[in-house]
Amino acid sequence: MDKACYLVLCTCPDRETARTIAAALVEREIAACVNILPGVTSIYRWQGQVEHGEETLLLIKTTRDRYPDLEQDIRARHPYEVPEIIAVPIDQGLPDYLRWVGDKTPQHTIAIPLLSTLYPESRFVHIMRDPRDVAVSGWFHDGKGSGRTFEQFIHHYMNEVWPLQVGSARRDGPTLGAKRYFELRYEDLLEAEAAIVARILEFLEVDASPAAVEQCRAAGSFKRLSGGRERGDEDATNFYRKGVAGDWRRHIPIDLAQQCCDRIAGLMRDAGYDPDCAEVAAAAS
Repeated sequence: MDKACYLVLCTCPDRETARTIAAALVEREIAACVNILPGVTSIYRWQGQVEHGEETLLLIKTTRDRYPDLEQDIRARHPYEVPEIIAVPIDQGLPDYLRWVGDKTPQHTIAIPLLSTLYPESRFVHIMRDPRDVAVSGWFHDGKGSGRTFEQFIHHYMNEVWPLQVGSARRDGPTLGAKRYFELRYEDLLEAEAAIVARILEFLEVDASPAAVEQCRAAGSFKRLSGGRERGDEDATNFYRKGVAGDWRRHIPIDLAQQCCDRIAGLMRDAGYDPDCAEVAAAAS
């Protein structure tokens, strides 16, 4: 994992575009922080003409390993034919800040041994999710622009991405002991949110009082993050698309889901998920 940090400069035609791009980068954990600087005067030559314009500048902090995804995301959202995207390596800076930049763009599940050695007091909270739901969520967030068909993307995510990430964490995390590794399922969090949040706070050895639990729930509530929607109220264009479990049944044909689940059946069962797709779908109907 490459923890080298980048400062990326990107100009936008207006503040609204800048906010949309900035929010997407941070929500998708492609960037740790984005500063928005309005009122930038730009003078440039375009198609043989000297142009003058007022733009909004983004100062984006990310890591080198996440830059390719960041560039792709900006190009997909930016209205300019050729947007300004310039990455400047950060050679020096406050170590704690640069460490935070790296920590906010994680692929932690596949790097637990390294991270636990670099940060011996670190603790890991691993939240698993049904691979079928993860694949559908990935399709709406990234898959449509990946160059893969829906079927190809589902195969890729369920049979390559999910087993790599979940399998790595479930193999390496427990070796750290119960004081440093905590594992839970997203579905359990939805069903017993207050109890699970309290357990996470206790694991982190921070305030786990009812008031602290409610404060965390309020800050991370789907309604707040999605702009007022309730769970189940879908907005396919929003990072917080739907906020429910089991939505894969509406999108993945049973035959396709079963093909993928057959290849990861053992890991699914170990993680508490039933790989029998027809049975799961029938039980929910």
